[in-house]
Amino acid sequence: ARMAFQEALFILLLAPEFYLPMRLLGTRYHAGMEGVAAAERIFAILDAPVPRFFSGGSELVPTNAPIAFRQVTVHFADRPRPALDHVTLTIPSGKTTMILGPSGSGKTTLTDVLLGFISPDSGDITIGDVPLSRIHPSAWHQQVVRVNQRPHIFHQSLRFNLLPGGDTTDEAALWNALAMVELEEWARQLPRGLDTLLGEHGARLSGGQKQRLALARAILKPASYIILDEPTANLDAESENRILPRLLEYWKGKTLVLITHRLHITPLADRIILLHNGQVVEEGRPQELLNRPSRYRQLMHSGGRV
Repeated sequence: ARMAFQEALFILLLAPEFYLPMRLLGTRYHAGMEGVAAAERIFAILDAPVPRFFSGGSELVPTNAPIAFRQVTVHFADRPRPALDHVTLTIPSGKTTMILGPSGSGKTTLTDVLLGFISPDSGDITIGDVPLSRIHPSAWHQQVVRVNQRPHIFHQSLRFNLLPGGDTTDEAALWNALAMVELEEWARQLPRGLDTLLGEHGARLSGGQKQRLALARAILKPASYIILDEPTANLDAESENRILPRLLEYWKGKTLVLITHRLHITPLADRIILLHNGQVVEEGRPQELLNRPSRYRQLMHSGGRV
């Protein structure tokens, strides 16, 4: 059979359109599955029970008070060993306490319990003389600032990321905070300065810049309690040695907890707590631990990281 040229050309033009829905089906299917996965995560958060440890109390947050853990235990169902095993310790007020330990020793779990992200299976935490369970979560979180290894960067301007609560802090304070973490020069070179959009999840920033930005954000938040979880993990040693002492001096007099693997910064601490397998195995002043046989002294002599 023969077909006229016009008819053949017409069919060739229509054929791709005929198969277009089939080609798009795979793309739409994968997009739909991603939406289902995202919805599951959202509903998991919405359906999550309110942590029983925070009962919605109305006690005021003591200002810059010691934090005490008494026989605190946390056990996750998928792990044979408790993440925290009858932990008893005191974080002194107005001092810098560094928490050391290998990965999996319970360092981050300890801070998650303190922040109310995880409910302990047993034990008590007090802020000064007030049980943490009697302090409302929002009141507690207003007095705490936390910086972790992977800080969240909003798909907003640099200014918004420094003041996500919409605070009206003057611009000079913003530049001062950026200078303290050595981001001022970079920020002044941005096309719109403080109003430059940083991109989704800080796509335009390196890991080190994200951590510096999170530290600048922490500087700008008036808080009595500072929790730093490996805040300089993505900084090179030279930058860390310049920035960290500057920040600790700025927060001097605050109750500060710093989680780290890096032994060379521990002399900056007022107190050291060493965790292993969810238990406190050693605590004291750095010099005291160095002057007697201790695991801390062994680690310091070996150098490097915990």
